[in-house]
Amino acid sequence: MTFNVTSLNCDYGNRHILRDINVDSLEPGSFVALIGPNAAGKSTLFKALAGLLPVSANAIFLNDIELQETSKANWLSRVCYLPQLTGNTANLTVFETILLARKSNLSWAVSDQDVAAAAALISEFQLDNIAHKNINQLSGGQQQLAAICQALIRNPDLYLLDEPTSALDIHRELQVLHALKQQTCERGVITIVSMHNLTLAAKFADQLIVLNRGEISAQGGTEDVLMSGVIESTYGVDIEVLKSKFGEPVISSHYRSDQDSVLVIPSASGSGVEC
Repeated sequence: MTFNVTSLNCDYGNRHILRDINVDSLEPGSFVALIGPNAAGKSTLFKALAGLLPVSANAIFLNDIELQETSKANWLSRVCYLPQLTGNTANLTVFETILLARKSNLSWAVSDQDVAAAAALISEFQLDNIAHKNINQLSGGQQQLAAICQALIRNPDLYLLDEPTSALDIHRELQVLHALKQQTCERGVITIVSMHNLTLAAKFADQLIVLNRGEISAQGGTEDVLMSGVIESTYGVDIEVLKSKFGEPVISSHYRSDQDSVLVIPSASGSGVEC
């Protein structure tokens, strides 16, 4: 199974949002961070790749299946798109929302295996105490954890996760990214996660894709992209890649202004996942 994109374009009316997007072939087990400034087009790209927006493209291939030559239902059964958290108003419990995600591409009859799969994720993400609470009564972070469980309980070939940890504290963020990377390796799927934290991207991602003003500026191995100068030109900052006491990269960024200021994004313990 591979995933690649050739010459994708996407317009909103007369506005050109994505221009000539090319994604080099991604292999099973790839955990990729999509990074770029606000309004770079990351969410639009995910929607386009999920088949939710009209696009023009020479090819969008997933495991020899071409988006424009297959049914929308077939494509969506192979691609799991998790949008940014906007608040869930459904009158369903956490357990029910996770179980419903599993049944979206299976029969509606609920089996013991389905129940066990939902219960296992609830336990793994320590949601037992809220499993029977309505999803619309939860905090943003709790809703985000439930949404991540909804994604993980499915069995797609490609995950497109739009800032899946934005509402989480650092402990939960590390837990979720570790679990997503582990699931990517174990299932042999491809996961693309949009992120703003460069240190966490460097910590977990095998590759970086840099999107800026609707165009891909770079794609490649994480260290290669970080050292290429693309980050500086994309964000308008100076960066230095340091090493933490854990032997991991820490991105120190220097804001370009009349008054110098330095922001250091701290690292944490190793991801503990090798693929």
